Parts: sequence; structure tokens; C-alpha cells
Amino acid sequence: MALLLNNSSAQIREEMLDRIIDRAPDIDPWHEPLVYRPVLPGRAAAKLARFVAHNLLEALRLRKDLGSDVLDEVRKVVDKRLEDERPEGGQEEKISAAEALEKVKKLEADGTLGEAAVSEMLKTGDREMTIAALAVLSGLKVGSMRTVISNRSAKGMASISWKAGLSAKFSEVLQKNLALILTTDIIRVEGGRYALEDGDMEWQLDLIKDLS
Repeated sequence: MALLLNNSSAQIREEMLDRIIDRAPDIDPWHEPLVYRPVLPGRAAAKLARFVAHNLLEALRLRKDLGSDVLDEVRKVVDKRLEDERPEGGQEEKISAAEALEKVKKLEADGTLGEAAVSEMLKTGDREMTIAALAVLSGLKVGSMRTVISNRSAKGMASISWKAGLSAKFSEVLQKNLALILTTDIIRVEGGRYALEDGDMEWQLDLIKDLS
């Protein structure tokens, strides 16, 4: 079934797709290909929003083929999930890009800004802090970071991770969970090292510096 779902040219009737999604909550390998199906009916998108991981929720929001009414329903489902998952008595903290950058610079000054800190930001779904941390560690502009992420550039994300001094293995996590790159397009670790040559990544970084 996972192979069928990953085949973008395979035609799946809406009725069959509904049945697959009904069985999908406990079958993780189906989630990503379902979210990235070339044609996704609105009802299917809303059902997926009830159980897929947070990074895939963001991918649903970015789809261009869903109507505004469907996106509103997806947003309501997401908000309800976040409310249910929030610890009792807790308050959701939302910070601006400027505030995130200020916090990250303080972590850097304290000597606590590293892979463990970035990993925790990513796990908690704090995108602003994660982006700010990568910008500070790599010496790139936040705007350039956002462009790489929105373009879903695997090479760009891997190069940023390398420049930031993060491990090659963690670059895979950033590609998947921050840039929302398809599993099949992720640049994988080779022998514990970055698959791209240093010169290639420097070239990527030169391009990224001009992005905003």
C-alpha cells in the first residue's frame, strides 16, 4: 500500500482513498504519501489533519489545491489538536521572529546554543526559534533561511546544517521536519558524513546569502 501511495501517477478513487485514510492513523508509513498525493479531496485533507504529525500538518496548510473552506476546516482541526495536546493549565507561547532571534543570541552568548538546543526547539514545534537558531549558527539572514525552507531545498538545508556545525544525521531531521522535504528527496548521510562535497555546500551557501 505504501508503494501504491508513493506512486504519484497511480489513480485512487475517492471512495477507496477514504477507506485507506480510515485505516491510516496507526500506519505511519502511509501518512506522508497521503499528505503529498497530487489530488487530495477536501474531506480527505480534513481527516488527515486529525492524526498526522505536526510537520505534515504544515504541509497540508501549504497545499495549493485546497479551497479556503477546506483550509479553514483543517485549521480548526489543527487548533483543536494543539489545545488538546497542551499541558493542563499551560499557555501557548507565541513569539515574533525578532523575539526569537534575541532569545537565540542570548543562548549563544551563554554557550548553550548547539545541536541539542536546536533539536529541542524542533521537537516542540517552535519554528521561529529553530529558524533563528540556524541563522545565528550559520551566519545567514533569517530571510534567507525562510526562502530555503519555503523552496524545500534539500541541498540548501543540508548546506545550512553543515555551516551551522550540526551533524550530518541531524541535517536529515531538519530536511524532513523543518523544510518538509519528501522522504525520497532527502539528502542522506554517507558513512556518517555529509553526502555533498564541502565545495558544493559552499557554493550553495553563496547562493543562499543572496536570498531574502
